Amino acid sequence: MANAHFGNLGDIWKHIVLAEALAREHPHCYWETHAGSASYRLGHSPARDYGIYYLLDNGQRSSRVARSAYWDELARFCAEEANSYPGSALLAIRLLHDTASYVLCDLDEASIRTLAVAASSLGLEDQVQLRLQDGLATLRDASHDFTGDPGDALAHIDPFDPFAETQPRLSATSLAGLLSSRGFKLIYWYGYDSPEQRTWPWATLATQGRSVWCGDLIVRSNLTGSATVPMSDISPLIGCGVVAINLSDSTTAALASLGDDLVSLYEGASLPHTSTSGSLDFLELAAPPVG
Repeated sequence: MANAHFGNLGDIWKHIVLAEALAREHPHCYWETHAGSASYRLGHSPARDYGIYYLLDNGQRSSRVARSAYWDELARFCAEEANSYPGSALLAIRLLHDTASYVLCDLDEASIRTLAVAASSLGLEDQVQLRLQDGLATLRDASHDFTGDPGDALAHIDPFDPFAETQPRLSATSLAGLLSSRGFKLIYWYGYDSPEQRTWPWATLATQGRSVWCGDLIVRSNLTGSATVPMSDISPLIGCGVVAINLSDSTTAALASLGDDLVSLYEGASLPHTSTSGSLDFLELAAPPVG
């Protein structure tokens, strides 16, 4: 299993943004650097109780989240696959289906096998390219070879280490800047473990595309308390965000509304197995369109 963070709040926010962007932007190509498994067997844990289980139990109370592309697809998937949770690549395949082609990368062979099975079950094996190799290099090369309109392709970068170079001068952050500056649509997920790191990719990516948007979520108590509380079972992750580049204004406006609505949904929530408030703080940054 390539993604041990599945179903936590960071994963939820990433998938809400990704699904909404795909449903509104309708890219003809979808590329992902760290695709993970097609789906994951759900089981309770503190982070998932605060993430996916809280959302499943309370999501209908939300005006915008309950009408989102993510919620609709999650409901369909859960009806078909009980006690399972879809990964980002499978969400993309199910949302775009045969209207797009796909390049999905991962270094975990078992994860690639699950994606192959999923693509075959949907009749899309000829449209889904699976690469058991470095996703950063694969997407960089795909962008060089791409002959169409860059605005027709959406790349999703979700790194384990945003600064680790898999090749000289090739990291997740440098790839995000490269693709964005060339006009490709981009969804870039990031996390952090101290409040001072909030929105950290903004300084690097804010000027890399024609439009840049960032939506950052943190457990509110982590902004004011002396001790931080993680939203992950296995890491000190206390907050996360998504940078979306080269998307339409209407899409980023929808993303901002979803962030605000998620905060409302979590108002009064508690972190599992603690007395700590689980209320969220949402911070939006936006750079004006260029040109």
